[in-house]
Amino acid sequence: MTLTLSQNLLLYVLYSFAYVIAFLDHVLIFPLKRVYEVVSRSTLLLINAVFVFFLIYSIRTGYVHRVFEGLVYAPYQLSMGYTESNVLGMSKVLSLPIQLNDSEAPNISAESVLVWDVDNQRELYSKNKEEKHAPASTTKLMTALIALDLYPLDEKLVVPGECTLVDSTRVNYPSGEIFTVKSLLYSLLVASAGDSACVLSSGSVDYNSFVDLMNVKAANYGMENTHFTNPVGLDGINGGHYSTAEDLLKLSLIAIRNPLISEIVKTPVYKIVSEDFNFSKDLRNTNDLLWEIPQTVGVKTGTTEEAGEVLIYEYKDDEKNILVLIMGSKDRFGDTKELLDWILNKYSWNIQ
Repeated sequence: MTLTLSQNLLLYVLYSFAYVIAFLDHVLIFPLKRVYEVVSRSTLLLINAVFVFFLIYSIRTGYVHRVFEGLVYAPYQLSMGYTESNVLGMSKVLSLPIQLNDSEAPNISAESVLVWDVDNQRELYSKNKEEKHAPASTTKLMTALIALDLYPLDEKLVVPGECTLVDSTRVNYPSGEIFTVKSLLYSLLVASAGDSACVLSSGSVDYNSFVDLMNVKAANYGMENTHFTNPVGLDGINGGHYSTAEDLLKLSLIAIRNPLISEIVKTPVYKIVSEDFNFSKDLRNTNDLLWEIPQTVGVKTGTTEEAGEVLIYEYKDDEKNILVLIMGSKDRFGDTKELLDWILNKYSWNIQ
């Protein structure tokens, strides 16, 4: 018959007790060698019993797993760049990035700033991140997400006449021309085309319903200090179209997880062609840093009179993925480069 661990433990305890009684009964008449043998065997059995009890307790509480994880998994996790490892219940063996110095942030023109480590989910720097500003064409990230909810990429949309008159950056589509949703998304995010935003918001739902969907999604994303009045990024009446660096971070993190959006925003040049091939145009990405910094992979620019210059910028290499959000700037690209240089000198992502 096979005994369970609990039954084996009980037997060990009984054997140990029997040897202790035997020892007490004969200690006065047994030779010294016999006393030593009895004590040794009793002690060994007690040790075994304690070990079995500890083993059962450890398995039930998960302690053994945590020990094994600490000894085997933790070194592997650290070698793979993990920022935390829970070893024997202790927290934070290593936190990345590692701060190298106490240098102060550069003096830049932007009124609101947020620098975020995407992989480690860590704020590296912020200034007035909850302050409300007009987001300008960074709005178009939300426009793209709503469009992806509404249309298949190969759906064809006709350019309404009113969309040729949008007071924004335009591709200048002819009225009545037909484009796929995918082409319109590229022109929307590469060239920041306001007429593309207008076309996308005037297809399967009406314009106002499209804007309502933008605000619903913003609420679902936890963008508590954001309100959209249009899909283009135009300034709202009495400042009614607004967001914050903190809220734009939430939007950006969702947007860059979308494979198509992530691909579009790092595209330097895109050629848009109408379905009948009567219209075509080469579009240049409005993010100048795509040409200046090789590790640039997006995300979106914006400029209006109320907003000033706005930029959501993403930097990515083998070690790190950084988002820089700039609002109310007079020199968004210069501000971003200064902040990025400062961050790269202040922190290290190398765990060797």
